[in-house]
Formats: sequence, C-alpha cells, structure tokens
Amino acid sequence: LSPDVFPIPSPLGKELACSGCRGEYEPVCLAVYALEDVKGLTVSASDLKGAGGTIPASAVDIRVVKCWYQAGREIWDTKHPMYVPELLLKDDNLVRVDTQKKENYLRSTAPDGSQAFLLCSGPTSENLRDVRPLDAPVLQPVDVPARSLKQFWLTVHIPGDTKPGTYQGAVTLRAGAGVREIPLKVTVHP
Repeated sequence: LSPDVFPIPSPLGKELACSGCRGEYEPVCLAVYALEDVKGLTVSASDLKGAGGTIPASAVDIRVVKCWYQAGREIWDTKHPMYVPELLLKDDNLVRVDTQKKENYLRSTAPDGSQAFLLCSGPTSENLRDVRPLDAPVLQPVDVPARSLKQFWLTVHIPGDTKPGTYQGAVTLRAGAGVREIPLKVTVHP
C-alpha cells in the first residue's frame, strides 16, 4: 500500500492470522494509518502459545514495507517512475525517497563507519560499485507522518517440530505512552 492510501481498502482488522504446515513460512501484513504524527513506533511479537507448546517470538520476523521509485511499466522506462511498496527493511531510514524529484537515495556505510546517502535511481545514479548498504539486525523505531500509512510485513516461520493446533500471541505497537496489542493467531496443520 502506498503511504497516501486512505481509506485503507480493506475492513479494519481485529486480529492477525495465518495458517500453514510445519517448516513453512507464512506472511501476515499490518497497516498503520496515523491520524497525527507518530514518532518512534515500535512493533514486536510475543511468543505464540498453544496446547502443542510454543512458537517463539524469534520465529516472527517483522519488517517495514518501504515505498520507493522504480522504472515505469517497462524496465527501461525511466521517464515515468512508479512509486511502489517493495522493500522489506529493518531500518526504514536505509532508503530515503524524494517524492518531489522522484528519486531514491541509499545509505552507504564506509569501512571507517561514516555514512552517506547516494542516489540510486534513474539514469543519473551515482556510481554504486562501492556501496555498502547495511540494514539493521532488528526492526528499528519508525516515524509515521500524520495522514499517512505505514505497512509492516510479518513472516511467521512455523518450526519443523511444531505440533498441529492453534497458537496465539500478540503483536504490540508502542509509541510514547501509547500501546496497542493486536492478537496474532497461527494455525498449524497436521
């Protein structure tokens, strides 16, 4: 979903749910629409518990969906860039997007630890041969501007030794003093 989509083209959800077999990876999406500026939003998952045991929180990978500009309908069409939700990142600030110029900038970390943002879109892209984009190992806090949407992509790995059944936990959203828990249910098939 694009950050300017409102209303969200689906009903307001009261829980997140997926199902799969042992060893599978199942996707779940969550979209947050901010009525006012939200600073430092964190998203985390709890352990998922059921009669058959526990799926650990570490089996739920959470990433922010980053929108950026790509070539138009054809790969060589750089004159009509399309703004698309495509990147799955742990650090939303790894890529900066200039919506006025329709350009993307990638944060590169030099061996000495210094950082710079390099143009990484269009025919005038800077030389990216020595770019070292380093995403964060864990999801970083995210800012959501007022009247915009931020999408999160959860990938639930159902461990190979998980017993069939229903496992329940929660996804927690925190910003300042505000906390919201959304139930997360995973059904494991035999």
